[in-house]
Amino acid sequence: PTWVMIEIPSVEDIQTLGYPEGTDIHWLARDRDQAAVGELLKEAVSSLHLPEGPGQVFLAGEAGLVADLQQALALRSPAALIEARGYWRHGEAGEHAEP
Repeated sequence: PTWVMIEIPSVEDIQTLGYPEGTDIHWLARDRDQAAVGELLKEAVSSLHLPEGPGQVFLAGEAGLVADLQQALALRSPAALIEARGYWRHGEAGEHAEP
């Protein structure tokens, strides 16, 4: 199974995406719950029921959030191959950031 979780500011930001069968897309709109940036994504990832054994995870987003998610997932699923890309940092402009 493939799970895709995308945190967005508003339900108005939901888009139609093409994806392979067996992909489960979760749009996490912060305006529904008045949530802070990253809060809904952290909750969704922590509530995932991860299968036993090896798997693959790709994380992309704000560097601090990506690092937090990477650490949490590595503890819960040590056999998973986790690729993490922090593309920006809050308060900084123009820098590619690795978590």
